[in-house]
Amino acid sequence: GDFTTSGGLIGKSALDMNGSSTTCKVSDHSDFDGFSNLTTMGWFKLDSVDQNSGLIGQNASFLLTALNNTGDVVKFAIYDSNASDWVSAIGTTALTVDNKWHHVAGVVDASNDKIYVYLDGKLDGEATWSDSMAVNGSGADINIGGYNDSNYMNGHIAVASIWNVALSASQIRAKMFSDFASLDSNTGCKGWWQFDEGTGASVASQVGSHTATVANGAWAGAGNFDGASATLKMTG
Repeated sequence: GDFTTSGGLIGKSALDMNGSSTTCKVSDHSDFDGFSNLTTMGWFKLDSVDQNSGLIGQNASFLLTALNNTGDVVKFAIYDSNASDWVSAIGTTALTVDNKWHHVAGVVDASNDKIYVYLDGKLDGEATWSDSMAVNGSGADINIGGYNDSNYMNGHIAVASIWNVALSASQIRAKMFSDFASLDSNTGCKGWWQFDEGTGASVASQVGSHTATVANGAWAGAGNFDGASATLKMTG
C-alpha cells in the first residue's frame, strides 16, 4: 500500500542540514565493517532537488542517497571490493520539494543476490548482487547526511540507522514509524541515531557507543503525530 504524511513526524527534533557544509560524522568501528547483508534507512525532508542529497554513507563502501538529482530519485550504491566497482539500485519515483517527510531504505540481500532501495515503505528499485561480490569494509567514518565530504543533504534528517541484516519490506514497514525503544525487534541494529537532542553538536546512537558529531548544522522540531493537524494516510 501507499501512505502520505503531513504535519508532525515521530521524533522530538530533526537536524537541519544546509546542503554545503553541514556534516554529521560517526567514527569508524568494527560494527560498520565486513557486512555480507546490510540495511540502512531513515527519514528525510528535502529543501531542494538541485543537488545530490545523501542520507548516510561510508567512503568506498556504501551510500544511501535521499535524492539523486539525475531523475530526482532515491539511490542505494554499494562498492563491490572484488570487482572494485559500484553497484546501484536506483529508484523510479521522482521526488519534489513537497514539505513532507519521506522514508528511504537500502538493502543488500546476499541470500537472494539482490540490492533493493525502498521509498516510503515500497520497493522502488533493485539490482543484481551475486555471490562473487562483497561489500567493501573501508574503515572510513560514517557520514550522516553526506558522503566523504560531498553529497551534502539539503534538507532535514530525523532518523538514520545501520543494520547487519537484510530487512524485508514487511520488516522495514514494521520499524519505520518506531523510535528505538518501541521497535518490534532491534536484532542486527548496529547504529541508530534519532536526533532527539534538539541542540548541541552531538547525536547519540541508541545502540553501541557511536556518537555522531555535528558541524555547521541547525536544529528543528520534527513534531509528533498529535491527532489534530498531523495526518497519516495509507492506501492499498
